[in-house]
Order: sequence, then structure tokens, then C-alpha cells
Amino acid sequence: MNDQTQDNSTYDLYSVILSSLNVNKYTDVLFLYVIIPLASLGTVFNSISFGIFCKKSFNKVHLFKYFRVYTFTSLIVSSSLIFSFYFSLHTLRELVSAYSARLYICKIVPSYVSIFFFFYGNCLDIFINIERASNFSYRFSGFKKISPYFICLILFFVCVLINGPNYFLYDIIEDDQTQIRFDCKWSQFTWSPLGKLLLMISFIIQGPVVLIMAILTNLIAIFSYRRFLKRKALIVNHEANKNKGHESAQMKKDEKINKKLLFMTIYLNGLSIGYHLIELSAKFILFWFDTSASLAAWFVFIGILMFALKNFLNIFFFYKYNYQFRNALIFCGKELFNENGTSINRTK
Repeated sequence: MNDQTQDNSTYDLYSVILSSLNVNKYTDVLFLYVIIPLASLGTVFNSISFGIFCKKSFNKVHLFKYFRVYTFTSLIVSSSLIFSFYFSLHTLRELVSAYSARLYICKIVPSYVSIFFFFYGNCLDIFINIERASNFSYRFSGFKKISPYFICLILFFVCVLINGPNYFLYDIIEDDQTQIRFDCKWSQFTWSPLGKLLLMISFIIQGPVVLIMAILTNLIAIFSYRRFLKRKALIVNHEANKNKGHESAQMKKDEKINKKLLFMTIYLNGLSIGYHLIELSAKFILFWFDTSASLAAWFVFIGILMFALKNFLNIFFFYKYNYQFRNALIFCGKELFNENGTSINRTK
């Protein structure tokens, strides 16, 4: 009888705690059976993509150097989202008292890893657009003289600085307080005048400013390509000798490659803008409106779903629009298949 009473009191305690959290039984299932599989596949896909872009044959094109950093960033985000089961507190109730769950929900996702590297990836989209524009416009020719790794490194530190206030957004509930509450509590820094100002600046830069810059640079890349086509048409019309005709054929080949790479970056950036809009809207509603815990759980799920999808789909665009990546991926697949076949034959 006492054991049953204790079980009932424990159940009531869980019910009280869970009712105050941004979780519900539906998002629980979605985190376990949608987010985690997407994150796991995204981790595998980005590991493969990163390995391919690290091959020496990809050293000649600046764009591929950016994609090394880009895919590594996506790899970090995807691998961090594998631990999204920490959001499934209705299903995995034993995690309610786990410090690791509080650390993941209050620090890892909103401050240190997921949101930061998602923000860094969005900033990389801007410079990837500029890199594409530099291939078609003399106005950005100076940009190609700068090492992509140097730009990515400087950008990383700038993003750390901009995202800095988010590191102090929440405080983690101590173990002796978990009997009363579990959710992340706003820090004293968040409620201070300086904290509010810095968080507002950080939110504006990471949200609207980066979004506008991504759209503008995407349009700049498209318009630069269109102007390039007009200039090329004038050059072709004035060609008269065979040597130039040969150069024109080479130009057509290079143009076809650059065109596909441009479309790849445009589509990647377009999807990134869409994800950014949805994630920004979810974050805005979550932080600025007084929503119920159950409804807030849906906005948390939508934001994390955008992280998972963005990093999951990269490899499909690399494969479709980059013949060099596609050939390398097929070659690696054949090598792996041959090695497995050889090992099976040896076993027999």
C-alpha cells in the first residue's frame, strides 16, 4: 500500500513537472522517430561529403574549400541533434532528474552548439554567394584573392562574439530544485538592462540581418551571372578566328560547370532562407509570446526540425549539381562495394 502511494506521488510529481515544460506526448514521438533518424542520416551524409571535399582534386576551386567548412559545420549540428531524445521527457521520464538533460536543453541546443553552428552555417551561405558572384563579376574579383579558410576563421570568431549573449541566456536548475521545477530558468544577465540590450542586438543580427544579407547576396550572384552571359554573348559575336573558337568552346564548358555550381548554391541558399524564416518565426513566438507549454513544444520541435532538415539535404544538392562530387561519391561507393565483395569471398 505504501509503495502504491509512493508511486502515485511520484507520478503526480512527474505530471506537475512535465506540465511546466515545453514538451508533450506528440512531440516526444516526433523527436524519437523523426528528428533522431534525420540527425543520424545527416551525420553520415555530412561525414561522407566532408571526406569527399577534403580530397586533393577539390583543392583548385575556392567554393569547395568553403564547402569543407560548411559540411563540417553541418556535421556538428547533425551529430548534436542525435541527442534530441532529451526532449522526449514524457516517454523517457527517468531523464527528468538527469543533469545531462538539463545541460542539453538549457545550454547545448540554445547556446553552445545547435543554434550557434546553425547561425554560422547561415553566415557561410552569404560568403558562398559572394564567392559565386566573384566568378562572374569583376567587382568581386578581389574577394577571390583572400583565402577561404581565413574568411571562415574570422567569420567564426565574429559569430562567437555575436552569439555571446546567448551563452548566458539560461541557468541550469540545480539537483535540489528538480523536485519543484525542471525547465531552464532565465539568468540574472537576461533580466539586466545590459543583458536585454545585448540579447536584442544578437537576435536582430542572427535573425533579420543575416536573412536579408542571404537574400541580397543570392540576388547579387544571380544578377552577376546574367551580366556575365550578356558580356559573353558580345565576345562570341566578335570572334572570327579558329583559336578564339577553340577558346569559346572551353568557355562553354567552364560556363556549364559554373552554371551548375551557381544553381547548386542558389538552391541551397534558397532552402536555407526558407528554413531560417521558419526557425526565426518559431523562435520569435517562443520567446516573445506567452504560449502554453504544450503549444511551445511544437515551436521547439519546428525549430529543431529545421536544423535537422537543412543539414540532412546537403548531400543531395552536391550530388545533383556537382559532377566532380558525384563522380567521387560513385567511385567511393564502388571501392567500398569491391572491398566488401573481396572480404566476403575471402571469408568463403
